[in-house]
Amino acid sequence: MFIPRRPHFVVFWRGLGHIDPALSVLTDHVLTQARGIYLIFTEQEERRLQPQYLGMTFGQTFAQRIGQHLRGLARLGAAVPERRRLYVGIVHPQKYRALSRKMLSEIEHLLIWAVKPQGNNAQRRPYDGREMLLENDGDDFGMPRFLYANSLGPAVVFAQGPSPDRMSQKIVHR
Repeated sequence: MFIPRRPHFVVFWRGLGHIDPALSVLTDHVLTQARGIYLIFTEQEERRLQPQYLGMTFGQTFAQRIGQHLRGLARLGAAVPERRRLYVGIVHPQKYRALSRKMLSEIEHLLIWAVKPQGNNAQRRPYDGREMLLENDGDDFGMPRFLYANSLGPAVVFAQGPSPDRMSQKIVHR
C-alpha cells in the first residue's frame, strides 16, 4: 500500500490547561482562531488523559464554540469536573490552498474514529472521506504522530505511526 510521504494536513496541538467551572480557559488568545479542532480530556490517575469529546469550529472562534458546548452541558445539569483539560488543534493544509468546512469535517471524522472519545459515540463510524495523511504536531498527549486513512469502497485502510515510512496499517471492513 502506497502512503504519501508528505502530509495533506498538519494539526498543531496546544494544551491550554484545566477547564475550571468559571471557564477562564476561554480567555486564552489562541481561542480567537476561527477554524480547527478541539479535544476535551478527563485527567485520570497518574496524569493519564482520557479523551471525552472532540469537536470542530469553522465559522466561529474556538472560544465561542467551546463556550457553547460547555454551557450547553451545564444547562443539561452536567457540572464541569475539575480534572478536564482542553487541547486545541490549528489545522494547516499542506496539499491544498485553503481549508474548507468539508475538509475540516473529514479531519474531525478521522480523529473521532481514531481517538474514540466517549462523548462522540454517535459519530464513531468508519472513515469515508478523502485519502488523508494527517500529521499531529505540537503539545503531546499520546496521539500518534501520523494518521492515514483511505476509503476503498467496502473497506478503509488505516495506518498510524511515528513517520510515513514506519506506520502499522490495517484494513477495516464496514
